Amino acid sequence: MKTSVGKNFARTRLQVYGPPSAPGAVLAEELTATSAKIHWSDGSDNGRRIWAYMIEGRTNHNSTWVPIANVTDYHNQYVTSRDSGRKITQLKEVLSPWSSYEFRVSAINDLGLGPPSDPSPQYNTDKAVPFKAPANVGGGGGKAGTLTITWDPLPPQDWNAPEVWYRIYYK
Repeated sequence: MKTSVGKNFARTRLQVYGPPSAPGAVLAEELTATSAKIHWSDGSDNGRRIWAYMIEGRTNHNSTWVPIANVTDYHNQYVTSRDSGRKITQLKEVLSPWSSYEFRVSAINDLGLGPPSDPSPQYNTDKAVPFKAPANVGGGGGKAGTLTITWDPLPPQDWNAPEVWYRIYYK
């Protein structure tokens, strides 16, 4: 400021803090029927240290993003690669077999959850046997010498393979 009486100067520094920005380059590798290794690069921390990440996935069976894992550095659930600086975590026994997955990652700091990353490319998990049995199994009725067996078929997301068959045993 400058007037006829004199002049005065002042300086200030403005720092704006906020939730972290979106991570980038989300990739998966070493996929099995129910597990995968996920890695990504951090976005800006926006003035506060990132201390956790939320990993979400969606499949060809359901297009809704579903939380798969929350990982934090306090419990050593992710590591930082010395070579690339990328974050890496192992998702164990949480994926659905015979599914096409996309993954995304959001970072968390003291000020909240940041926006999610762009989706990863699609990755396919391996086949497995069904983990669930058909529901509402019943039977009876019919004529002498016949037996009618009924059940609710498994939905395709529970098949864990391209096709499913049913084997019936009785005593």
